[in-house]
Amino acid sequence: MYIQLGLIFILSLLLSGVLIWHLNYRKQQNRQAQLTELLLAIQSFPVHLHTMQQMLERSLALISAIPALPFTPSTSILLSQPGNKLIFAQRGLNDRQIALWQHIAINATEQSIDTIQFQPASQQQNLSPFFIAPLKNHETLMGVIILPIPDSLRTSQTLFSSVQKIAQAIETLVKRKQVADELVLGNKVIDINQQAIFITDQQHQIIRCNEACCTLTGQSLNQLSDKNFLTLPFNTQSGLTLNDILCRVDTQKNWQGEVVIKHDEEQKTYWLTLSAIKNPKDEITHYLSIFTDLTEIKRAEQACQQLTYFDSLTGLPNRALLHNKIQRAIEQAKIKNQRFALLCLDIDHFKKVNESLGAVAVLKIPLEIQ
Repeated sequence: MYIQLGLIFILSLLLSGVLIWHLNYRKQQNRQAQLTELLLAIQSFPVHLHTMQQMLERSLALISAIPALPFTPSTSILLSQPGNKLIFAQRGLNDRQIALWQHIAINATEQSIDTIQFQPASQQQNLSPFFIAPLKNHETLMGVIILPIPDSLRTSQTLFSSVQKIAQAIETLVKRKQVADELVLGNKVIDINQQAIFITDQQHQIIRCNEACCTLTGQSLNQLSDKNFLTLPFNTQSGLTLNDILCRVDTQKNWQGEVVIKHDEEQKTYWLTLSAIKNPKDEITHYLSIFTDLTEIKRAEQACQQLTYFDSLTGLPNRALLHNKIQRAIEQAKIKNQRFALLCLDIDHFKKVNESLGAVAVLKIPLEIQ
């Protein structure tokens, strides 16, 4: 009978152990499943609809709402943005705790922590034990996330792993938001730019352009969409064709020069900058073309040239133009080893006409002779 009782006792112990192991296993599986759902929820945020602050605060709310995770409701994230702008998101902290966690987070970023660290409880500062994990973009430290745990909880490899996965999810979220913001900013810059900007693919099909392109071509954005860039009617000052320019861009990465585009029987001069966009494998994937209207600049140059080389009253060439022409003729004669002649004509009785008939009549004489 004692043997039977002993066997029953041993069997009950085995069953209890199996049951405890099964319960712990189910608990671990449940925790893992909830952690996976949390990571997916964080990574699937619509980054274009929220600010960085809102997304970080929602992420902290999700972390605090998962019952299987042992973190306390009081959590925080410190993120450093370009221009030394700090974003501090928190959940469940009072004013004293906010100041304390900010101080801890700033110290951690200044020390450039590289790995997850665990800090035990501090009775002096009335702090619970916490994990502090770096948030990185490649090798650059963007900020830190602080995840406190209850005083009674022991650390484990599983807990470290959970902290690491949460930090990685926050990193991915921040990177997605930064990329989305850059894309939005880039699109706005293209849209409001007064320069005509074309982005084309490898076959030179237009995949992106702005309103200034409509002024340049006389076509709408819908008409330009999927149109081939090679069909644009323009000529270069050097006589290069568009194919010649693209061949140079393929080898030299960019080309700049003046081009003339005819639109509505009017010719306009533009400064074209055409560049190749390459992927990490150094393969050309797109082309960027920027047209800057030089019409007003050319008009100003012509007006300045008119004032410099022509008389404002008669419109006839002045001494400055004469000197310029003679200087160029001398240079050309030296280059070609030739001679040139300068013919001077004197107007007789010019002074008498000026004294008798006045300045108006004098101005008419050069025009009649011309």
